[in-house]
Order: sequence, then structure tokens, then C-alpha cells
Amino acid sequence: MDNGSADDVAGAVAAFPEVRLLREPRRGSYAARNRGLAGTTAPLLAFTDADCLPAPDWLARGVAVLAGDPAVDLVAGRIECSPASPGAPRRSSCTRR
Repeated sequence: MDNGSADDVAGAVAAFPEVRLLREPRRGSYAARNRGLAGTTAPLLAFTDADCLPAPDWLARGVAVLAGDPAVDLVAGRIECSPASPGAPRRSSCTRR
């Protein structure tokens, strides 16, 4: 998903022929996620943000939970705050796991 990035997203995606690049001109994670949802028929979706540091096994563990119980249709992870300035933490400086 390219949500107005200044990076060469198309160049990065070109290395993966099985990946389709979607663009959403309205900035913001909600607009990007909604565009991604509208642009797929995939049975399973996973989202993370640019400021997230997911655990190496976060995706595998989430899929295992979904596969293990047909009544489960949403999995979310733990959020840990790691403030950039420990002496002045803010809610906006959280790390999602």
C-alpha cells in the first residue's frame, strides 16, 4: 500500500511479482486500511504500522489462533510503550507487538 510515501514503494514492490501495489491518496492509516480492505478478496488480512516493532513470530502466532478456533475471526497483539524520551513519556510513543 502506498499512502503518499516519499519512498520508492513501486520499486520495492517490483521485486515481488506476486504482490499488487495499491495506492491511497488520502493520508492516514484508516484510509490506507480501508483501501486495502476494498482491494482484496483474501480470506485473511494482517495489518501493522510503520511505528510498530512486531515480534518475529507475531504473524505465525496470529494465524495459529485463527486456524485453531473457527469462532475466532480477529486477533490483536499486546501493546508496549517504549517512549523516545523516558523522562517524558506520551501515549503516542507506544510500540505495538
